[in-house]
Amino acid sequence: MPGIESDHVEFDPMGSFKRGIIGSLSSTLSIEPDEFEVPPSPDLGDLALPVHAEAKRSGDTPDALSRRLADLVASAALDFVERVQPVGGYVNFFLKTESVADAVWSSISKLGEKYGENPSTPSRVIVEHTSANPVHPLHIGAARNAFFGDTLARLLRARHKTVTTHFY
Repeated sequence: MPGIESDHVEFDPMGSFKRGIIGSLSSTLSIEPDEFEVPPSPDLGDLALPVHAEAKRSGDTPDALSRRLADLVASAALDFVERVQPVGGYVNFFLKTESVADAVWSSISKLGEKYGENPSTPSRVIVEHTSANPVHPLHIGAARNAFFGDTLARLLRARHKTVTTHFY
C-alpha cells in the first residue's frame, strides 16, 4: 500500500490510513484509530478527526489546534493523503482514491474468501427491520426496508453468523 510500511492485511483497510495519519501526529497528539469519524458529507473529506476534547485539555482553541494538526499532516507528505483541511474543531482528510482502491483490492486479493470476515464481531446477530405501521397503508419505504433487512440477514448468514430477524 503506498506510503504505509506494512505487510499486514486487515478487514478494515482504512485502519492503515488512520495509523499512517496517527504516525504523522504522534509527536503532538496521542490518538487512537477509533477517534476518527466519517464526515457527514463527501465535501468534508473521507475521514475527520475531531479535536475538541484535546483542545480543551491543552487550553488551545479547537480551530487553532485543527489548523496546527492539518499543517503537520500536510508537511508529512503522506502518499495516500490528497489534502488536509481544518474546519473548526475538525481536521478533514481527503484520501487519494487510487490509494484507497489499492488498499481494498490488496485486502480482497490476499484474504480471498475470508475478506469481510471479522473475528471480533459476534457470531450471533439480531437484524430488526421493516417496522411497517399497521395503522397506515404500506408504501415503498416499508418495502425498501424489508429488502435491505433481508439482504443484510442473508449476507451475515453467508459469513457464518447465527442470524435472528425481528419485524416490528
